[in-house]
Amino acid sequence: MIIDTFNNLSRYTGINERIAKAITYLHTTDFSLIKAGKYIIEGENLFAIVQEYETLDVANEQMEAHKKYIDIQYMIRGEELIGLALMKDQNISKPYDEETDFMLFNDELLFLQN
Repeated sequence: MIIDTFNNLSRYTGINERIAKAITYLHTTDFSLIKAGKYIIEGENLFAIVQEYETLDVANEQMEAHKKYIDIQYMIRGEELIGLALMKDQNISKPYDEETDFMLFNDELLFLQN
């Protein structure tokens, strides 16, 4: 997991080609002009999901994980706590679903604040 600011995104373009394309997309898209939804950048290999929502109480949140895709989280406005944990013997609350590339864990979270 990489946690950094928008201004430092260019440091990570060398990780791989898709991450570089995602970073270019973030830098060149005016998110104030687009609606919530899924935006295809490179088929199912690279896409953006734009969302607007009210955050939930931390007591009701669970950790999520993916095996196929890598999330790049970019918050345009507002604030949200971001939790993290190393993958090690978590308690699975929703088993991995290959179709949605998603699973949940109900372990205690460590939260980072800006």
